Amino acid sequence: KLSCRESASRPPHMYNSASQRSVHNMELAMTGPSSRPLSCGSLRLVIFEIVQWVTLFIPTILTAHQLVQNLGTRDGTLPRLYGAPVGTFWWIFGCAALGVSLFIYLPTKYMVHRRLDPRKQTWRPAVLLYNVFCGGPCFAFILLGTKILREARLPEDDKSRMYDEAVYFATPVIVFGLILTEWFCKGREDLASNVRAENMISDFLTVYDMLELVAAGRDVEVYESYWIYAVYAVAFLSMFKFVPRAPSCDYNHLARPYLLVNLTLHEVPYCVVRIALIALFGLKQGKLIYPLKNFLAIVFRMYQLHDPTDF
Repeated sequence: KLSCRESASRPPHMYNSASQRSVHNMELAMTGPSSRPLSCGSLRLVIFEIVQWVTLFIPTILTAHQLVQNLGTRDGTLPRLYGAPVGTFWWIFGCAALGVSLFIYLPTKYMVHRRLDPRKQTWRPAVLLYNVFCGGPCFAFILLGTKILREARLPEDDKSRMYDEAVYFATPVIVFGLILTEWFCKGREDLASNVRAENMISDFLTVYDMLELVAAGRDVEVYESYWIYAVYAVAFLSMFKFVPRAPSCDYNHLARPYLLVNLTLHEVPYCVVRIALIALFGLKQGKLIYPLKNFLAIVFRMYQLHDPTDF
């Protein structure tokens, strides 16, 4: 006597009677030969999407909370936001997050999974969504706090402490969420293990470069000027360098676009902004190495553009 699994997997021509074939057809109709792998794949996809959604909104919530704390509370109100109640702020924030999730983020992710194969696509929609719905709002919260604190004329020690919290707490959380989202995308791409590991190491170098650029705002002169907006604008722009897929053996045709994106969104803007900061605010100790690093990276990338097949 065959078990349910054996009878479901047995070809129809191996049955000796019509009754056995009818039983086989009924079992296929009730369970289906592909229901098990489909359900496992769907469950894994749902888990990945939940983790990505949490990775997207946790930095936004933490940055908004830091903004509220830095603005200061008095009797449950935000005095520097025209006396708005704290509860009203969080209600508006929660409704906006829920609305974006239900009406923009989830439908977009559904259409992406319906139309694109993650193993063959040449760009990463998840990274693009993270930058738009997390990176942009988080940097906007930080800059909003910067503007309000500058106009409030607080003591320099308070300003330095609040910006240090943005540099050493908020920005690393935002960048870590970006890297984690990109690693999820790389895990679903058809890449060799050594290529994936090398790309992940390169990601940490980009993260360190981004954090060092944002840390330039710890200088009081830079913080008090409008160049702080240029610093965050360039840092936010460089987050989009992770949207294109990195070239590999099977995707060597992506080498030239990938190199151009790295030059346009990361190395060239970083080099220009750092040279401008040195020209306007003076050469700080140890800061010359960073524009020099960007300049050498531009030279190396240009050399790779000359022969992208050897990337």
